[in-house]
Amino acid sequence: MSQGVMVTTRPDWGDLPMKYGHSWFKEVVDKSREIGWRVTDLEADQATRINLEATLINENPLYFTGVGHGNEDTYTGQELEILLAVGLNEEIMSGRVVYLLSCLTGVALGPALIANKCKAFLGYRVSFTWLVDTRYDPEDDPKAASFKYATNTIALSLASGYMTLQAYKAGIKAFDDGIELWSQSEDPEASEVIHWLAVDRDGFVLYGDKSAMVVKGAAKPSFPQLPTIIGSVGLMFGIGT
Repeated sequence: MSQGVMVTTRPDWGDLPMKYGHSWFKEVVDKSREIGWRVTDLEADQATRINLEATLINENPLYFTGVGHGNEDTYTGQELEILLAVGLNEEIMSGRVVYLLSCLTGVALGPALIANKCKAFLGYRVSFTWLVDTRYDPEDDPKAASFKYATNTIALSLASGYMTLQAYKAGIKAFDDGIELWSQSEDPEASEVIHWLAVDRDGFVLYGDKSAMVVKGAAKPSFPQLPTIIGSVGLMFGIGT
């Protein structure tokens, strides 16, 4: 199993939630490369099952992370192609640390991966939901920024040498930071943002080895910046199938 090697999937085919996830995880890819990771980024049309399975064999990464629509037992890629599913190919994550930004995959898929010797799984037992303001591009959307901050903190904590339990706690704190930030806002939708940050936080789970690390002693830790808030109008989206 190769340390310092990351594989990620970032589907993008015009679906608005995937447009956001694709944009958010670009920061994970870029910052990870900045601190020395070799990243195979299966994005857009490359986010297919055949590409994922071949890349895992060729690169043998200790760390797999990505964004995609999901449900209790399925994680998908480009145009909802199944990448991982209970009873299909759980064994391909054996020995790896996995973090998925994908609705509900912490219900059955995560435990199934652990049962098939995945080292650790971080993900969500709820439909990961956030608010957006479509007047902005995803990377600049103030309504979605605290959700991006939380999920990217988790992914980058692992990439920066945190143990899985430390990354889990960093994620919880990042959600709490967002809640605190929005509690000071006079935005009329602040309470809605706070609600969904709390739902996502409370649905965030860690299974498996709590002391697992994907890299030891990263040269320069890299984390997102806590966003600031400006007035905006939000719509609500999730990443379930």
